[in-house]
Amino acid sequence: MAGDGNEISANGLGNKSYELEKGPDATSGLNLNIEASDVKDVTQPAGFWIRFAAFWIDEFLFGMITMIVFTLSFAVAGVSSAGINSMQGGDPNEQAMKMMMIMLPAMGLAFLVMMVARFFYFGWFHKNKGGGPGKLMLGLKVLDAETGTHIGYWRTFGRDMVGKQFISSIILYIGFIMVAFNDEKKALHDMVFATNVVKKQ
Repeated sequence: MAGDGNEISANGLGNKSYELEKGPDATSGLNLNIEASDVKDVTQPAGFWIRFAAFWIDEFLFGMITMIVFTLSFAVAGVSSAGINSMQGGDPNEQAMKMMMIMLPAMGLAFLVMMVARFFYFGWFHKNKGGGPGKLMLGLKVLDAETGTHIGYWRTFGRDMVGKQFISSIILYIGFIMVAFNDEKKALHDMVFATNVVKKQ
């Protein structure tokens, strides 16, 4: 600082000197820095139990959708099989085989519809809101570990179906339990798909 105290030489910015403004606005930059620091750390890693609760809320809500899909599929299959039984007497074993030929495709179609519904249901919520309804109810978000932004449809689907249903579940659900034993509160599927689950403070 030189002269009357109104000039500052900044290292690394050449030999230029910058004058501070006098008056009430002179500290406005400092105020902005304070405000930014106040809102910088507004989240913290979400712990095991709150994530556990959010997971089951999400599964319950989506389970209601799944139940409706399967009920409709079996209702259609039941009507078809009833039609076969009413039109044909014949061998009971043959009728049972025909019923199976109707029920199995109905189950396959219901499963496919469920997977597509899951892709769009959870994908939309994660991309646009930052998490499924259960997480949002409890103030949680699933964010990209590097950028801190929402994840998209395919990454959500991979984290959900491959990460949770297979990778974290295959060895006695240890992938989920890991949340309770590391500082970053990461499950195995968070590590694989580079995500953080955070809670608003």
